[in-house]
Order: sequence, then C-alpha cells, then structure tokens
Amino acid sequence: MVAIGDALAQMHLDIVGLQELYSEDDRRLVMEGAASGGLVHTRYFPSGAIGSGLLMLSRFPIQEASFLRFRLNGRPQELLRSDYYAGKGVARLRLETPHGPLDAYDTHLVAGYGEIGSDIYYYHRLAQAYELARYVATQSRDVPVIVTGDLNTTPDRLPYRACTALGQLTDSFWMANPGDAGITVTTDIPYVPVHAPERIDYILYRGGPGDTLRVLSSEVTLKAAPPGAPCSEPPSRGRIAARAYSDHYGVCTTFEWVTGAPGTPSPEIDASVLAAVRQALEEGVRRAHGDQQSSWIRAGVAGLLSVILLAARSKTPISRRAFLRGLAAVISAGLLLAGGVTLSLGFQLSKEEQILRQLLDELGQTYAL
Repeated sequence: MVAIGDALAQMHLDIVGLQELYSEDDRRLVMEGAASGGLVHTRYFPSGAIGSGLLMLSRFPIQEASFLRFRLNGRPQELLRSDYYAGKGVARLRLETPHGPLDAYDTHLVAGYGEIGSDIYYYHRLAQAYELARYVATQSRDVPVIVTGDLNTTPDRLPYRACTALGQLTDSFWMANPGDAGITVTTDIPYVPVHAPERIDYILYRGGPGDTLRVLSSEVTLKAAPPGAPCSEPPSRGRIAARAYSDHYGVCTTFEWVTGAPGTPSPEIDASVLAAVRQALEEGVRRAHGDQQSSWIRAGVAGLLSVILLAARSKTPISRRAFLRGLAAVISAGLLLAGGVTLSLGFQLSKEEQILRQLLDELGQTYAL
C-alpha cells in the first residue's frame, strides 16, 4: 500500500479510481502517499458489511458525491464468492476542474470466480453493467465523463458491450491502442496463481455537449515490481514476497480537454446490443425461477429425510444401538442445516427473479423496446 501511494504521487495524475480497498489502514497509507503528489481530495464509499472498496482520489475539488448500490450482487449463502458482503456499486464525484465540471465514476462489478467453479453470477454482472450505464446516462447528461473500474469482464462479453453501448462510453485504451490485448490480470503477477490472462480493467469516457475529451495516450501501468521489492526472495512463514503492486496491473490514460469544441455526436444505441441484453435478462429470469423451484424441492426432501431419521432414532433402544442413534442425530442435524440453507437460497432466488423483472421493465421504458 505504501508503494502504491508513492507510485501514484510520482505519476502526476489528476484523477484515480481504486477498488478493493476495504481496510481503513490500507486507505490511509495510499492516501498519505498520493497526497504528496497533489491528490489531496479523496472520498471513500461505505456500503454493505465490509464497504464498497471504492476509493477515489482527485487533484480537483469535489463539488458533490453520490453512490448507487447494485440491486444484484451475489448471494449471502455463497461464502467463497463473497461479493455480496461488499455492497458493490458505482461511486460518482463531480469535480471542479479548470475547464468546467467533470463527472468521475469508479466501480467494481461482481467477480466470476472461474478458479473455483462456474460463473454463477453472470446475470448479476450483466445487470450491474446495465445499472452502471443507466446511472452515467441519467447523472451526467451535460458534463464529460470518465469511468474507472474493474468490470470483471472481457471486451468480447455482453456486460462490456452493454456498459459501453448503453452508456455511450468509449474504451480509452483501445482508442489509443487498437487491437492491443492490454492484459491487466495474469499469472505473471505473483498474487494471482490461477487466472487466465485477461483485460478486465478499464478507463471509459465520453465528452459533454460542448466539450470534447481527446485521448492522447493510454497504457497498462504499474507492471514492474515496486522499488526495493524482494523479487527473488521466496515466501517464508506464509508471507508472500512483495513482487508486484497489486493482483491487477493499472490502466493510465492521458486526456486532452478541448473546450468549446463541437462535441462528437452520441452514436445511436446499438439495437443488437439492446436485444441481446433483453434476451439475456429474460434468460436470467427463467434461470432464477427454475433454480428457485429446485431449491424448494431440495429443502423439502432434506426436511422429510431428517424427520424420518429422527423418527427412526426415537424407536431405537438406547442400550442396544447408541451408535446408530447418534449417527442418525448427526445426519438429521446436517440435513436440517442443508435444508435451511437451501430454503434461504430459494427466497434469495425469488428476490433475484423480481429484480431481474424490474430491470427488464426499466430497460423497455428507457429505450422504448
């Protein structure tokens, strides 16, 4: 964290969006280092049980701040896929720049957890991408926009296309580097032992009605080891040798603000993207409904089996079959616990189905589908 703060100070940055800074001590270390480089205006966005993890730093004064919490963000029952407890969303700062107001956004979409199983949160991520795009469109009609974030999706996936198309946002890295893979997470980073090389971190942007943001350069940054890092030193006593700034590389874009220039006309919303988003959300509704019905059935079976075992245990003489009685009690308790968890998952899936239906209605009203 000290190395990150020092690096930000030396990069002569105006705006920084960070993710996964859940610890107050970590935030303090980063902010203290970055402040020496002029990033003195900061805002953290608490949310959920452990916070959103979103920290924004700025050279420019903050006029106002807001936060949109995503309506879908994982499930409390999935303890290994723990995004639910972060209360993720979209952070927004309206900044007072020398050229006029600018809206800076920071976000972190739900992870796929491909390392531990299938991507069960795909529809959550798509819903979040839609909410992000809609939030930008409604909050920043008359000012230029910059969005920083870990979108946890690659450019060929629908959540990325939904975010950029519906939010009328442009990918600054691809604008400066057409066709470049721009990998931001890879097993070359020591904190990521298992992860396919991907580009999932972005700086997106659009100009305002009368002002244009022009990309001068964009690069994947903070790829080298921090100064003084023990690159060749093996881990000891369970500690990881500090050979990288973070588990992702950074993205750095330099913009030119052209004041009073004719803004680039906003492109028409891509009808094919709209249709694909609607179709995917409808599929999400069907999946949630089907999984909900399966959860009710599994919970009922678990409850029935536990009752049968408890009844059998009560009829077994204590003196003759104590072991079987104890085993039946343990199995019954396990079944009851599993049934309770499955029952709560059914209620959660019912809520997900309702939210997806709401998003579908909003999509139709917003874009006149």
